[in-house]
Amino acid sequence: MKKLLTMAAIALFTMTSCSEDDATPTDNTNPSNAVLVKKIVTTGPEGVLTALYSYNGTKLSEINYSDGSREIITYQGDLIKTWKTYDADNTNTYEGTFSYENGELRESVSIFDNDGIVATKTYTDNGDGTISCLKTYSDTNLIWNYEFYPTKYSYLVPSFFGEGSNLTWYYFEFDNKNSPYANIIGYGKIVHETDFNPLQAEHNITGETWASADGAFTGQSRTSTYTYNSQDYPVTEHRVDSDINGDDQSDIQYFYE
Repeated sequence: MKKLLTMAAIALFTMTSCSEDDATPTDNTNPSNAVLVKKIVTTGPEGVLTALYSYNGTKLSEINYSDGSREIITYQGDLIKTWKTYDADNTNTYEGTFSYENGELRESVSIFDNDGIVATKTYTDNGDGTISCLKTYSDTNLIWNYEFYPTKYSYLVPSFFGEGSNLTWYYFEFDNKNSPYANIIGYGKIVHETDFNPLQAEHNITGETWASADGAFTGQSRTSTYTYNSQDYPVTEHRVDSDINGDDQSDIQYFYE
């Protein structure tokens, strides 16, 4: 799941600049009408990585990378049940299993086979627009307990307990266009599985800033600039990740079905 969550990108031949109009939603009820990302090519500091996406209808089934690794996704009904990653030697390096209640994610169990660590997340709807997440590990007393805002994805407030405590704010800004992943069935249900990097289930991240509890900038940030096709899906992204050591720049192309 890691490579998918880094948000690689896609390209079509027709490009337009960002406008201020809201994106027109796609009819996702008919797989023949759904816009689905088929290929993402990322050119960054470590070279070029191509990801090819395969589907059963609008259900994501597999992602194959140019470095030989791959990801396998299975469903229970319209909900993603498991997500497994394999390296180029076909070693299972990650397996996530997701449990739902009334169609909403309530628990995830992640197994990292390279070290055998099991991470469990339990989600609670607080009824006020926030969701709390309790994350525990099999090999340590460290507990992450944080809240986020699933309807806005505007910021997260994690608190760390068990091995010290800390509080950090993660601010996110989005465009009003369509995400490349908007029409993948079940994808939005696991949107908060990346801790401090919300998946782009509906729109596209344009900015991300980390700040300490007192509001001081930590030196870590991200900006993304997009071009879009006539249906308001991104076709290129220029991404800059910054920290105290400098900037890393990536160019991403998105290709659709």
